[in-house]
Amino acid sequence: MTIADTNRVGLSYVEESVWGSTPAGPNMQELNFTSETFKTNINTVTSETIRSDRNVSDIVKTGGGAAGDVSFEMRYNEYNDLLEGALFSNWVSTRVSAAVASAFFSGATIECDSSALNHIVSGYMLRVSNASVAADDGDYRVTDVVTSAGRATISLADASSGNAATFTSGVFVTGTMVQGNHLRNGVALHSYTIERSFADVSAYHALPGMRIGSMSLEFATQAILTGTFSMSGKGLTADTSSIASGTVSP
Repeated sequence: MTIADTNRVGLSYVEESVWGSTPAGPNMQELNFTSETFKTNINTVTSETIRSDRNVSDIVKTGGGAAGDVSFEMRYNEYNDLLEGALFSNWVSTRVSAAVASAFFSGATIECDSSALNHIVSGYMLRVSNASVAADDGDYRVTDVVTSAGRATISLADASSGNAATFTSGVFVTGTMVQGNHLRNGVALHSYTIERSFADVSAYHALPGMRIGSMSLEFATQAILTGTFSMSGKGLTADTSSIASGTVSP
């Protein structure tokens, strides 16, 4: 029997549009991980029928699926797709530039008469870049939001110090940008087909319909931020060839 080398195991995934249905010939995203525990689950019920020969009358399969954990070291921008699945939500991007009419800085606020900022709520993080005054550039946390008659007024504090922003009053110039990406707990369902590959023995396990039931993160001093996604799904199918038409490196 050929035994696979642990160091040659790989994981990749593709998001599904329909639960349990792998897109045809998918181009799959490679996934960096530190450990994984994917396996098939088979649920059975043993018959309670009493027999004179003391044997079990039947063992009935009542269900099944697949489940497991994926542990990882957090890397910038790499686990965004799976974070959507963990929070049952979708990333919301904020992009406000000089092309937005009447957008300007004033004291501790940014104001604009566009709907571009209407989705912002307290706690969001925003980055200002290429302002006409370089001191206005930086990362900020939203502390208050007031929307009235189509105009949004966003109060900000410096992300590092927590002090109220001190913007130089002025309109956006060419190149000025306020941007951020935000993810909040929601109800949007995401599912993925995971493929586990054993490159040295040409063996592949496809796990469709995988959904993230929980996520944990471990913060420790002088250590890498690590985490674990716990998943369950439709089942596991073994094959000697990959379901992917190609893969994308992280």
